Amino acid sequence: MMNLKNLLPGLLFLTLAFTGCDDEIDITAPEKEVPVVYAIFNQNENTHYVKVNRLLQGDRSFDELAKDRSIAEYDDIKVEIVETTYTSDFNEEVDMQNARYIECTPVEVNDKDSGTFYYPNQKVYQASFQLNEDNVYGVRITLPDGEEVTGFSPLVRTTFSTVKPGTCRPQNLTGCVIDFGSRSSTTQNEFSAYSVVVTQPGFCRSFETSLTFRYREVIGGQLSDPIDIVVDLGKETFESTYDPRGGQAPASRTVRFVSDRFYQIIADRVPDLDDSPGVERRILDSAFINVDFASEDLELYTQVSQPSESLLEDKPPFTNLKGGGIGVVGSRNDIEIRLPLSTRTQEELVNATVLGLTAQKGFCNTQEPNNDCYP
Repeated sequence: MMNLKNLLPGLLFLTLAFTGCDDEIDITAPEKEVPVVYAIFNQNENTHYVKVNRLLQGDRSFDELAKDRSIAEYDDIKVEIVETTYTSDFNEEVDMQNARYIECTPVEVNDKDSGTFYYPNQKVYQASFQLNEDNVYGVRITLPDGEEVTGFSPLVRTTFSTVKPGTCRPQNLTGCVIDFGSRSSTTQNEFSAYSVVVTQPGFCRSFETSLTFRYREVIGGQLSDPIDIVVDLGKETFESTYDPRGGQAPASRTVRFVSDRFYQIIADRVPDLDDSPGVERRILDSAFINVDFASEDLELYTQVSQPSESLLEDKPPFTNLKGGGIGVVGSRNDIEIRLPLSTRTQEELVNATVLGLTAQKGFCNTQEPNNDCYP
């Protein structure tokens, strides 16, 4: 599910960006309401959400208007998700005549954090069905006056070869591990960088990578729920969007993570065993590589939604909606690869013979023969 609690700040920034444009939308016209739409499709999810608000306007102060849910939300609109295709492989015109329309149901969610806008409850529109990556998806919003707002986006496509962790073969991860060990037995004080090669998926413009280290604690003879430490490996943006309908080859990026930093992060975020009352030992579990991909429209919207770093910078507003609305219809995709830690990575976490950073954490090596890690 999309992160609804972080949605309205982005919509607010986009709305304010449009207030400086008097050649596209006249937001001061009292008889004209401007819908603000946000819909991001992910083919890994079966339930899809559309957020619709209207531009805040009135005689009261902005803070008052932002707290008034009756002004910011519509009561009588029709929200549909549109499933269609391009009219040909050589353009981005969608086939509206043969499209499938799935009407969304308004639902109440309560995961919005406190802030300028009303919280925690807000209205979104949802529909549940399986997406097909060969299709194009969008929304059709029918306003109370009968006018329609539409926007479309192709789905970000991924394959088995999209993410290649370390020296593994993407098609077969059997025997693969995440290795933060030293380069060789003769260079024990020299740690390598772990790399992840990402090949650009179809209709993708950017991606973000993270590494999750998971462990469990033994407390009172019982095994705890998993504890995750997430490390952000940064964002990469491709020079252009790869269109699989054309003949060009996809680009690729390599994300590297220095092993020393991994052990330092574990040392900083996991308390020493002596400072953990009731914890008898910690069991090394596994690690996850997570890659989140964004379509071009979503990437451009994200860039515009970031506050300007300079008073002299004039960011142009962005929307891919037609019919008088503002906002974005985009797509994303994500891949998660779970791999065990290598033997020498576990040995360093347990014994800290090279870097000396994690020996006091109480980790137990499950790969050692006859170990008593599990209760």
